[in-house]
Amino acid sequence: AGYGNGNSTVISYCYNVGDLSQSYSGGICGSYAASNNGKVTIFNCYNMGEGAYRVTGQGGICADVEDDGTVNVYNCWSHGENLTDGIVANDNKGIITVKNCYSIGSAIAEGDNNSNNKFDINWNDTNADNTIGKDTGDGSIDGTDVDVGDIYWYTNTTPWSIHDGTFNDSGSIIWGDSSFELAQNTITETAT
Repeated sequence: AGYGNGNSTVISYCYNVGDLSQSYSGGICGSYAASNNGKVTIFNCYNMGEGAYRVTGQGGICADVEDDGTVNVYNCWSHGENLTDGIVANDNKGIITVKNCYSIGSAIAEGDNNSNNKFDINWNDTNADNTIGKDTGDGSIDGTDVDVGDIYWYTNTTPWSIHDGTFNDSGSIIWGDSSFELAQNTITETAT
């Protein structure tokens, strides 16, 4: 995501597999995504990129937040070491909400509204199910029809993949019906 400049942005169903090398960078968005009283809401995303040793402000999902920005992260996971924070790099700036997130390799810092988050050294299906697999209870995002609790994870791969919620007539998940799912499945299979 680019420069926030007071705007409200929603990022969903995105992923990163590249390593982070610069200060104030994130797997999904950088530090300016919520700048100038901006707001960014991120859900159902993941990062598999490693951080750079002794580089500051790197977050698995979002970089260090600007003083006046608001960042909400729901049902995301990150697998990367040497990150400043597994989910959102936080120097006690801005307003940060992190709910139902799971970090492997880098701890999750305390935020303003953190709840139901887990940190592990290695992937654990039970902890994943108890975090990224749960409804946030927060409902729709700022007048949109996007429900941050409406999440489906394809659990036959490790780590889990995000599913877009498409079902057949009998109620079973249709896997691989979108280019996002197909690309993501290829990446997660080769990473395990």
